[in-house]
Amino acid sequence: MQRQGCTSHCFLYLSAAAIALTISLGQLEPVSCSQNENVWERLRAAEDDLAVLKQQHESASRAWVELQTEAAALNAEIAKLQSEGVNKKTMTNLTMLAGTVNLLSSSTRQLQESLTAKNGTLTRIFRSANDNFEMLANLNASVNVLRQDADSATTLPTLQFSQDIIALYGRQCFGSQSIVAVDTLGPLCQMIYKECWPAGRMPCSASAWSSAVEDFDVSRPYGVHASQDGTVFVASLTSGDSVRRATFSASSNLALETLVTQGGAIDVATEADGSVLFVTDNDDSLYRISNSGDLPRSATKLKGFNNPYGVAVAPNKHIIIAAELAHQVYSCPPDITTSGTCTTIASGLNKPTGVDVDENGNVFVADTNNNRILRIPIQNGNFGSYEVLATGLSKVKDVAVTVNGHVVCAQDDGSIKLCLIDPSSPSSCAGIESLASLGGVWGVSVAPNSDILVGDKNNNKVYRLRFKGNVA
Repeated sequence: MQRQGCTSHCFLYLSAAAIALTISLGQLEPVSCSQNENVWERLRAAEDDLAVLKQQHESASRAWVELQTEAAALNAEIAKLQSEGVNKKTMTNLTMLAGTVNLLSSSTRQLQESLTAKNGTLTRIFRSANDNFEMLANLNASVNVLRQDADSATTLPTLQFSQDIIALYGRQCFGSQSIVAVDTLGPLCQMIYKECWPAGRMPCSASAWSSAVEDFDVSRPYGVHASQDGTVFVASLTSGDSVRRATFSASSNLALETLVTQGGAIDVATEADGSVLFVTDNDDSLYRISNSGDLPRSATKLKGFNNPYGVAVAPNKHIIIAAELAHQVYSCPPDITTSGTCTTIASGLNKPTGVDVDENGNVFVADTNNNRILRIPIQNGNFGSYEVLATGLSKVKDVAVTVNGHVVCAQDDGSIKLCLIDPSSPSSCAGIESLASLGGVWGVSVAPNSDILVGDKNNNKVYRLRFKGNVA
């Protein structure tokens, strides 16, 4: 856009452009963006100032002409009186009057200079406003294109938002929330959430969690799982009371309930209907506990595996199993039976012991004796070949996916690590950070509020790392 001085033509042009852009932006879902509001306020104030200054300029110009005319008339009268021999007192008075007129003329010139300076300031304000208009116009055009594409396509194209747009809208859309209800967002915030990650959910680091604190005591907690309502389930590798449920009242009092007395549970997960799944080390099988009935309840055996050490449930309700001695990972239909068939989705591993699934159905695996974390991607309902996210770990026992898409793992040396996933390259770990160093950790889970639960089998405790907030 060509830059011009702020003449009346430019002023009218900018005002029309502002009105047109306002109408265009009015089609967008309202987004509270304080920086944009500040621009509009400055523009409105600038327009008011300019109108006042134009009136002052016109009045000063008229006064200047009138004073010049009056000064010329007085000087002519003085010359005439001098030629006619007017007395000295009258001449003195006339000379003083002429001086006053000249002083007023000088003040008028100063006012004009001040008006010119203010006019220059307004010109700079409007030039800055033009830059903001162009940025907003480009954003509006991008949104309109995306909306048109969304009407005719099943997936949105990748947004090419610049970093200033992300910075401007990211915090406004999501604030410091760790969990975002995407369906409640306006269309613009939804697009930034989906396409400009991590604009809304800022990248986490180890400092986003507190130090580990003891949550409760339980015998030999190998597997831990936090359900969607925040209830904590524990798989205890004991001869009895092997699956327990921990709930907390408003006064933070713990209620630890036994779901089954069958021994040997090593990992646990929950299904959408509230049923509980667990795998045992006693008979190497997968079991289901009903979602109703008096406690403790009986468990139904679903299928046997070769040392099933990890269990998780996918969004499509399929059951994911990590079979340690089979060196494989399976996907089983929710109605699997002892004679049913599961699909092998990863093989050739080395004693995998832990699995988790993200919100998209991608499976994450603790490939224990290979000291690495794997990701098995899913697309159109089909699993692809596994990808290596992280290597060089120390016999990683379990994995859990955070709300930000990063991966937490528990290692045999008692440490809890955070694998930072780069959203532009989800098949690799952008960095490893330490979260905690405990005792004999095995199981790990991430709660809906982003707290991390850890089972310490050696010290018979479940620890909690409280989520403090996202960090840029």
